Amino acid sequence: MNVQQWLDDARITESDIVKILNNRFGDGVVYLSKNMPRRVYNLAVKRGFISQDGYVTRKGRTLLAQFSVG
Repeated sequence: MNVQQWLDDARITESDIVKILNNRFGDGVVYLSKNMPRRVYNLAVKRGFISQDGYVTRKGRTLLAQFSVG
């Protein structure tokens, strides 16, 4: 990863990740629409909010709960 990619990742906030996590259906799989940035999705996977299979993880559900309360 180069410095620019690292800086771009650092600019992605938990709020951005919540927007991605909110695009899930009853089966728990996160789906991206055409206007959703793939980079945010990939970072959410890397940070453990979404599993490698595309499901919202416990960490992702915790983040969603924090944002729904606040």
